[in-house]
Amino acid sequence: SCAVLVDGSGRCWGDNDAGQLGRGNLTSSLTPVAVSGLGIAMNIDSDEDHTCALVVGGQVKCWGRTTFGDLGDGTTTNRSAPVFVSGFSSHRPGTVAAHVRGALSGSDLHALRR
Repeated sequence: SCAVLVDGSGRCWGDNDAGQLGRGNLTSSLTPVAVSGLGIAMNIDSDEDHTCALVVGGQVKCWGRTTFGDLGDGTTTNRSAPVFVSGFSSHRPGTVAAHVRGALSGSDLHALRR
């Protein structure tokens, strides 16, 4: 599970076998831990194996398991800390938010835009 705090920082907790907590390691946590290198998040969404966040500036970052390229960084390498999703840097934030919501519509949104 993950949430965005009022200051825009991200916190995640639970299983971390694929790095989905974003803390830079594979250690699970029963309590919320800071997401490393996230920046200021507007939205965050997590599923069983990976997490993605829309950050200020209209970019998207993802981390965790990427068996089928789920992280969007052009690799199938699992990441234990956030990496930029390719192709979003030139979009306006509103456009990116719509894409992220559409791409993540199969899972629950755990935190809403601040």
